[in-house]
This record gives sequence, C-alpha cells and structure tokens, in this order.
Amino acid sequence: LLEMLVGNLPGPVDATHETPVEAIRVLPAGSMPVNDIGLLFGSRTMERFLQFHAPQLADLVLIDAPPVLGDDPGLRLLPLADGVVYVVRLGETDSARARSGLAALARMDAKVVG
Repeated sequence: LLEMLVGNLPGPVDATHETPVEAIRVLPAGSMPVNDIGLLFGSRTMERFLQFHAPQLADLVLIDAPPVLGDDPGLRLLPLADGVVYVVRLGETDSARARSGLAALARMDAKVVG
C-alpha cells in the first residue's frame, strides 16, 4: 500500500497478493519506513485510493486502521467506509475510553456496524 501511494508501483492490482483462500487478496501496508502512519492514512492519496481504486479491486475492502482515540488524521477516512467495526480490548479498555471512541466515530459520521 505504501509503495503504491507514493508512486513506486503502477497501480493497486500490482500491490495486491494472492492468499490460500480463493477470491481473497491482501494489500499489505508495505515495508517503507513512515514516521507517522496517521499522516499516510489521512492523506488525499489514500482518500482517492478508497474512493476510486478500492471499489474496482473488491466487493468488500477491510482496512486495519490506527486507533480512533486522539487526533489522528486517518479518522477522516472513516466516512468513506461502508462500515466500521469498533474493537476494544476486554479488561484493558475502560468504559469511558470506549464511549469516547464511539463518540469520535459519531463525530466523523462513521457507520458503526459492530
């Protein structure tokens, strides 16, 4: 993904990899060093990828994104998703922080599906 977004690969199809499961392909983040992954996820290039290229690659695109708590530029991608699965750690995330994360998702008009 990183290599494609910075222009080192011609396009999304070149960045995807086959998996042992039929009809499932993976687009790994890549191995390029990035000082702030949130800046990448919040970039206009990533936004264009999600709007124009990802729908041509698959019927369903899953993104393992940075945490929603805090001021992360990647949060602006959430409204582009068909749905958001909000994950917290049992026994580690207290209810106030979990509610704060849900409030952040609501402010971003994210469609929480689970």
